[in-house]
Amino acid sequence: SGSGGGCGGDSGAGDGSNEDGEGAWENWLEVADGSNIPSEPEYRSTSAFARIKAELDNLRGMRLFQGPGRRNSSHQQRDLEPPSSPSSSPSSSSSLSSAAPGAQLLGATGPSARRRAAQLLSSFAGFFKDAGRDTAPLTRDGWLAALDSDGRVCSPERVTQAVFRGGVSPELRREVWPFLFRIYPWDSTAAERVAIRAKLTTRYTAMRDAWKTAPDDPHRQLRSVVRKDVTRTDRLHPYFRGHDEAHPHLELLDNALVTFGVQNPVIAYAQGMSDLLSPLLVTLDDEVHAYWAFHHVMETQQVFFHHDQKGMGLQILLLSHLLQQTDPRLHNHLLKVGADSLIFVYRWLLVNFKREVSFDDNLLVTEMLQVVPVELTRGELGNNPFVLFMALAALASLSHRIVDWDLEHEEIILLINEKAGKFDVPRLLRDAKEMFWRYTREEEETVPLPALPTDF
Repeated sequence: SGSGGGCGGDSGAGDGSNEDGEGAWENWLEVADGSNIPSEPEYRSTSAFARIKAELDNLRGMRLFQGPGRRNSSHQQRDLEPPSSPSSSPSSSSSLSSAAPGAQLLGATGPSARRRAAQLLSSFAGFFKDAGRDTAPLTRDGWLAALDSDGRVCSPERVTQAVFRGGVSPELRREVWPFLFRIYPWDSTAAERVAIRAKLTTRYTAMRDAWKTAPDDPHRQLRSVVRKDVTRTDRLHPYFRGHDEAHPHLELLDNALVTFGVQNPVIAYAQGMSDLLSPLLVTLDDEVHAYWAFHHVMETQQVFFHHDQKGMGLQILLLSHLLQQTDPRLHNHLLKVGADSLIFVYRWLLVNFKREVSFDDNLLVTEMLQVVPVELTRGELGNNPFVLFMALAALASLSHRIVDWDLEHEEIILLINEKAGKFDVPRLLRDAKEMFWRYTREEEETVPLPALPTDF
């Protein structure tokens, strides 16, 4: 990206800056040094969790809920490894897709929870200022004003606040998304990004070519499973449109998914992954960038694609817990009709509402999920809890029909399926932000977090 030569005052990246001129990012780093966000609580067995797992297991046979592709049992588990970038010093390297600065808060020791919450709320106040008001997306002028003369993003907090509140202008996404998806560090110069790009290209090409040229085609089954989904992914979108299964853009999608599966055999491939990669490839229009962006997304989403369904079971139970607090009337109705396992929201959570909204609206959702200040949840709701509040907002929009019409379980499923692609996304996001903000302001929860089994 070009150098803006800005950063000499107001970045122009939205109006999310703090009134005292302090950047939330700097405050965030200060808090990270001496605060403590508790890790996952210890869980005890609950019948609700077991019921959710049972329903998930029943659904695994259905294509929509299919678990990850079978892997060779000889493969050993390999964790997702973040791409690494050259630092300014030739003799050192640093992680490109390392977690956001606040991630170091997890497991640390420090002040009381109430003091931590107050500090974090102060730091992130800009994210929620006027959350209920429609705001303009980050524009080129705002973006250039956030860059210094060497191309560094010297006001990342203002950029992320602007993105969380209004998204990114479509013509700017290809330039901004590599930062949002941790391909490039915020403080990298334009020259350093050239070197980073070259290194990532070399690394990805080597991984891709290794399986393409492997003798005896050891990844035949993985390639077959991926190909079946790729040929049906977003085929009505102009980027993939056409009857030819050898469409060049489908080949890029196929390459990235198989490469990921080969490099991460424990996850391999499961239905839904192509939905997560497709908007990245369309927006970035670059196989290398799309792969590493997808790699970053999977660092958060991978838990939902494991065949044991533990991650999804936990996510759904947490959603049930939140629903009990925010809409007890709907929660009680779902209990009455045997729909309290919330299995009908599985697809929402698995692919971040990808199939529930239009393709263009999904791009807005995708970029907002990359900048949401997850630290505000004190580690209670997973790596990226904002999608839970999107689900709460979606259920709230349907609540009166479900309850007042006294819908049965099957009728609720039909209603939700009919809403696919028809959600009012600006309202959905606005309501989700307001719910998220109210949750983070709670000093004491009226309902304790659910107790979950340790062996689930």
